[in-house]
Amino acid sequence: MGVSGISATADARQGSLLGAIQQRNGDLDALRSSLGANDLTGAQTAFAALLNDRQQIQGLRQSQGITTTTRKPVVDDLNTLQNALKSGDLSSAKADLAKLLTDLQQAQKHRHHHGGARSSAASIFGSSDGDADDASSGAASGFDSIDLQI
Repeated sequence: MGVSGISATADARQGSLLGAIQQRNGDLDALRSSLGANDLTGAQTAFAALLNDRQQIQGLRQSQGITTTTRKPVVDDLNTLQNALKSGDLSSAKADLAKLLTDLQQAQKHRHHHGGARSSAASIFGSSDGDADDASSGAASGFDSIDLQI
């Protein structure tokens, strides 16, 4: 394979990752909207899609040699949010999502404080540090430059 073939393959992988990240961002918006509208079924569906997106993004990153980890507070937030949604507790789910987003923002600040590089690939639930990394395409209002590793 020539150099142009290698470049095209890398571009395709990056494009697949970006597409998966954009899908995840849309699912995050759907979760936020569903919770805002007190739509439990919609929130549960959006959360399930987010978890599926996370697995897809991690798989794509691993295929590119990018290792990912998730910080414990983020994992705890995800579990708490999932439990609230399973039990139908919309009030707790809203609070849990807010805490998750706050913890992800803190993780991003921590990463950048310690010199973590940002990639132009974009993300909201999958990063090389685990919690926050790439710029997203505007998923969560106020969080459009956060990569949420979920």
